[in-house]
Amino acid sequence: MQRDIIEGKPSELDAQVGAVIRMARAANIATPTFDALYGALLPQEQRARAT
Repeated sequence: MQRDIIEGKPSELDAQVGAVIRMARAANIATPTFDALYGALLPQEQRARAT
């Protein structure tokens, strides 16, 4: 995932980080670090997927 992000390619952000967030929400568990990581990387992921 790091190489993809560095190279501006689509990564597995949603499949990895997003999945943790979704499962934690379903179990009523807070994930502030994962939320921050996802929020920080999402704009770059969206740009990579738009090209």
